[in-house]
Amino acid sequence: KANFLEGRVVSMMSKNEVELDIRGKKFKVFTPKDSFSEGARVFLLIRPESVELELKKSNTLTGIVRQIIYLGSRMVYEIEIAKSPLTVEITNPQEHKIFSKGEEVTVTFKEKSLHIIPYEEIKK
Repeated sequence: KANFLEGRVVSMMSKNEVELDIRGKKFKVFTPKDSFSEGARVFLLIRPESVELELKKSNTLTGIVRQIIYLGSRMVYEIEIAKSPLTVEITNPQEHKIFSKGEEVTVTFKEKSLHIIPYEEIKK
């Protein structure tokens, strides 16, 4: 399973570093592909286990916990961000804060786990 967040390329910061705008927030993403043009529509791909949840903070994406699934050594949250679902998988849940359904949370991403996909490849 993977999450896809729609966004736009703001700029190529270097040959392998792209700045994206995802829902009004800026993200720096490393990519092996160096041919993204400014303004290009893309999707940011992120696996559920590479997403982290925190209590609400400023200058980050926020969402609402809509569903919680307990699976023994892991916990899966379904988070709603701007009316779009995002799946988050937490391993060893006993070592993390447990969030409640309906709670507002901050979503952060592990920078090296982000991948960019051209918009046209998903919306064919």
